[in-house]
Amino acid sequence: MNVTARGTVLRGGVERGPLYIDGGSATGSALVDAATLEHEIAVYPRIILSQSCTEMVMGLREDWGWDGILLVDADGLVFVNYLKVIDADEMPGEVEDGLKAHRAVVETGLDKFVKPGREREKYRWAAHYHNYVAVEFFQRDDQVITEKLTALESEFPRQFRRLP
Repeated sequence: MNVTARGTVLRGGVERGPLYIDGGSATGSALVDAATLEHEIAVYPRIILSQSCTEMVMGLREDWGWDGILLVDADGLVFVNYLKVIDADEMPGEVEDGLKAHRAVVETGLDKFVKPGREREKYRWAAHYHNYVAVEFFQRDDQVITEKLTALESEFPRQFRRLP
C-alpha cells in the first residue's frame, strides 16, 4: 500500500516450495515459480497466489482471522487485498487518507495513459479494484473513481469477490 501511495504500482506472485536464502542470494524452485507468476500471470498491479498457496489457504480459512485480506479476481486468481491494510491501525482519518492517496496515483496513471494498451489496462484494473474496496470494505462512495474512466470502462467494471 505504501509503495503504491508513493506512485509505484507493483505486481508479484506468492509460491510455496523449496527456497534457499543465504546473505545476499536466494535460489530455489519457489523463487523461480513466484517470478514466473509475477512476470507472466499477474499482469495487473496485484500480488497473486499460486494454485498451491490458494489450496493451502482454502484448507486453513476457518482457522485464520484475516477476513477480506485475499480477494478473487474476475479471472479466478486469488490476490492480496493490499488496500485492506489502511484500517489496520484504526487511526483517525487513516482510511480516508489512504484511499485518497491510492486514488490520486490511479487517477494520475489514467490521465497519463489515455490510449488503449497495457499501461491503460493496468490503471483501469487498479481503478476497478480501488472502487470495489472503497465501497465493499469502507462504504466510501465518495472515493470512487469515475471521471477518469471512459464510459465503457465505467459501464463494465471488473468483478471482484471475497475469498469464500
